[in-house]
Amino acid sequence: MTRALSLVAVAILLAVPAHAAETGRYVLKDVEGGFIRLDTGTGAVSLCRSLNEQWRCEPVADAEVALQDEITRLAEENAALQQKLAELTGPQDERAIGPTLELPSEEDIDRIFGIFERFMRRFIDFARSLSEDPGRET
Repeated sequence: MTRALSLVAVAILLAVPAHAAETGRYVLKDVEGGFIRLDTGTGAVSLCRSLNEQWRCEPVADAEVALQDEITRLAEENAALQQKLAELTGPQDERAIGPTLELPSEEDIDRIFGIFERFMRRFIDFARSLSEDPGRET
């Protein structure tokens, strides 16, 4: 029905003489059950009809305006959710995401190999000392 009313409004704009806009702010056109009111200042279209002996004008839904309103609402909701997500997750720096692995320095490697070398020499010396033990039978 709203599409039909929108088409009626367009038809009114095309059918109304150019001087009608100069005579007043509203242009009225009879339709079944009431009339269509066009606000020449804003372009808003309303359907006016008598209900219980009182005239009421209700805006005709404009699908494009409703769609743009929904896009705006969703964009604002998306921005708010992205901000909340950023607050919950903190900075997106790679170091802030989790623990980092630090590789040993050259000095650390030299120290570790020095310890290992001393261990091996002591172990070999111990093994030789067992074979050279005069009290031990072979």
